[in-house]
Amino acid sequence: MSIEDPYFWFERMLAARLAREPHTAMYRCSQQEWDNIQSCHRRTLYRYLHKGDRILDVGCGNGVLSECLPPHVVYHGIDLNPYLIAWARQEYERYKSLTFEVANGRDLSHIPDKSYDICISRSVVGCLSEDIGKEAAADLSREMKRIGKSILMLGFTNPREVVYERCP
Repeated sequence: MSIEDPYFWFERMLAARLAREPHTAMYRCSQQEWDNIQSCHRRTLYRYLHKGDRILDVGCGNGVLSECLPPHVVYHGIDLNPYLIAWARQEYERYKSLTFEVANGRDLSHIPDKSYDICISRSVVGCLSEDIGKEAAADLSREMKRIGKSILMLGFTNPREVVYERCP
């Protein structure tokens, strides 16, 4: 089953809901590895994000990156998978500055140019299948640069891998 298939994540989501360590079921890493990834990404986000920034998280999955955000930013997560968006909406509904939408990161024409201070993507390109990977990565990059004033790409297997770029 392909990672682009909504049922791929649905099965993991169900396992994660039942597991004592949900990130082990969802992301196939130990709790210690997960804590390290989140910690690295939290430090990175605190370095680049500022009070009042509008953030777009492309490929947000279940929205867990929002747990790493500094206070007083406005976050909008998009993902192609409706199951993960439903989970994120339920999990984070009490936070009014967090919103989630089912959308394809390859076509965000419904979002105006430069409407976000920063567009974030955490390891989405690495998750794409080989047959669409390069084309999808180019589409994703183009859309993020059009929408954001800057982009931030975060690695997952190597959480210290960070690419930051200001957009013209």
